[in-house]
Amino acid sequence: MPAATQGGIRPGLTPLDGTQSCAPHPAQTCASPGRTLFETTDPEQVGHCFQRAFGSVLSIRVEAPSVLLRIERIDAGGCRLDEVALDGVSVTAEGHDVLRVCQPTGGTIDWRQRRVSDRFGDGDVAILADPQVGHWCRWHDASATVVTVSGEQIRRAAAGDPDARTGRVGFTGHRPFSAAAARQWVHTVAYVTESLTCEGGAAAPLVAGSAARLLAATALATFPNTSVLDERPVDRTDATPETVRRALAFIESSADHPIGVDDIAQAACVTVRAVQLAFRRHLDTTPMAHLRRIRLDRAHEDLHRARPDDGTTVTQVAARWGFPSPSRFSMLYRAEYAQLPSETLRDAGS
Repeated sequence: MPAATQGGIRPGLTPLDGTQSCAPHPAQTCASPGRTLFETTDPEQVGHCFQRAFGSVLSIRVEAPSVLLRIERIDAGGCRLDEVALDGVSVTAEGHDVLRVCQPTGGTIDWRQRRVSDRFGDGDVAILADPQVGHWCRWHDASATVVTVSGEQIRRAAAGDPDARTGRVGFTGHRPFSAAAARQWVHTVAYVTESLTCEGGAAAPLVAGSAARLLAATALATFPNTSVLDERPVDRTDATPETVRRALAFIESSADHPIGVDDIAQAACVTVRAVQLAFRRHLDTTPMAHLRRIRLDRAHEDLHRARPDDGTTVTQVAARWGFPSPSRFSMLYRAEYAQLPSETLRDAGS
């Protein structure tokens, strides 16, 4: 797939000629890890292929003599990004522990959940599958970017207390809060797609690990839901120097792992709100901003220690430490060290 656009992974798909196998195989357009292609034009294979891609909780009805199914997938563990083209098929899905959000880029999708019906088209952003409620939809010569985030990631993003991760999070609306919220979702999907498809991005654990966290948090900020992250009195009490000390120790020892603010809070034995208040009160920063600074320092060390014959590149070092965009990494690096990362690498080699 080419680089992301605001519409998603790619704005359109070309229907395939002939009958194709529904067996997944590596996408020929990119050999990066975690990339898979499902495709078929055989009506007898569509249901099997779709279930292989999305699970047995789906039942498929072929409603036209000629069908098309094509799914290009990026799999980042806790989340998946699929570019789907589908025509002549309706899908009935049971409630499953995932959230699926679609961005149609062509055609239309008729959708129904309980007593609510809607039609999605080019430019829309909508929840296709709720973690708790089943749905029905029919694709009319439609293409869409479909983002899947696990229910566990949604609960982790919503949990104000690390011990509350198993709590239920319900989505009370399938459309975004506002046009601005919809734009934020589109921009986030574009950023994540670029991060996972740029050179070295898909193979970098820090990049893949942060993708699901970012998408889950953005989903909660985009669609009406039941999560509540209000600050509690105990959070202010726990925002102590000792909390900061425990959090800093964890960040220092775990910066090379895909951690988030919920992991930092759990390591500090406080809520997410408490650790955020503690960092703001005592360090005038945020836990994630401090984590980024530590990773930037580690990247600086790697570039400084590089040797001319070891094959080190700026892009590789940036992706290793969770900076999938080389241009943004260079901007942050120059602001911190008053030189470009390429200059540090060149000086180390000399």
